[in-house]
Amino acid sequence: MKRLSCSQRREKNWVVEGSEAHMYSVELVRNTRLKNDLKYVTDGINTTNVEVFNNVLLKYIPKRIGFEYDHMVMGYYIAALEHNFNSRRVRHDKVGYQCW
Repeated sequence: MKRLSCSQRREKNWVVEGSEAHMYSVELVRNTRLKNDLKYVTDGINTTNVEVFNNVLLKYIPKRIGFEYDHMVMGYYIAALEHNFNSRRVRHDKVGYQCW
């Protein structure tokens, strides 16, 4: 197969307009929910929530113990529920003032 030059690559129609792939791509680009989610990804690499979830997961599925598949799945479900419940909770200090 012969390689295309830069100008040929720019001019080539890679996706045929009206095809299933084209319609799906257009739908993705116009999806406002996806656009809103992307701003969290593009703000920078922030792994704090992943680390917090992994710590919650270790509470239910310690690394030192071997579990069967069903127990692992259930541990993930419980950890996800706890993480989601606590992630949006407003935090207060001992006196009652809101803190971050």
